[in-house]
Amino acid sequence: IALIGHHLYTGRIKIVSDAAVRRKMGSHAYVIIDTQYPTRSIKSTGPVDADPVTLSSYRAELSGILGAIILLELIADYFTLRHGDPIPLTIVCDNVSALERIDQPLARGIRYRLIPEFDLINEIHATLIRLNADTDVVHVKGHQDNAADVANLPENARLNIDCDHRAGAFLSDPPMGMNPRSSAPFIPSSRVALS
Repeated sequence: IALIGHHLYTGRIKIVSDAAVRRKMGSHAYVIIDTQYPTRSIKSTGPVDADPVTLSSYRAELSGILGAIILLELIADYFTLRHGDPIPLTIVCDNVSALERIDQPLARGIRYRLIPEFDLINEIHATLIRLNADTDVVHVKGHQDNAADVANLPENARLNIDCDHRAGAFLSDPPMGMNPRSSAPFIPSSRVALS
C-alpha cells in the first residue's frame, strides 16, 4: 500500500473494475495497479448494496469504481500525499455508460438527480475532485475469455477477466456478514437519500 501511495503522484495508477449481478444481488471486484510496477497491486471484492428493483450491472460497476477511488483517497490521506499536483489515474471497465458518466461533468437538473445511480456518480465525481485526479477512462470489451486464450489478451482484458471472475465468486459465496443489503447506504456528498 505504501508503494502505491508513493506512486500516486509520481506515476500513473490504474483501476480496473468489473461486477456481477445475479438473482437480484450484486458484487464488484477491482484491482488498483501501480503501472510503473505492475506486480504491486491491491485487489478487493465486495457486495453491491441496492434496492433489488433498481439493481443493475451499471450500479454494480459504479460501486466497484467508487470503492477503488475511495481507497485511493484513504491511502493519500494516510500518507499525507496531497501535494496539489494532479494524480494521473486511469479507470478501466467494460461498462461504457459508467465510463461516460465518470468522464462527463455532472448534469444539472432534478431529473438527473433522481436516477437510482446518482448517489454513486455524484460521490465518484466528488472523490475525484478531492483527489485532484487527472482521469482517463478506458473501455475494455468484457468476457473476452469466451473467445480467446486469456494469456494472449492485452493486460486490460486480462485484468477485467480477473475482476469478473472474482466478482462472480464473491456473489456465489459471500464471506459471512458480507451479503449485499437491499438498501443503498447514505453517501455523504449526495446530501439526501430517497427510499
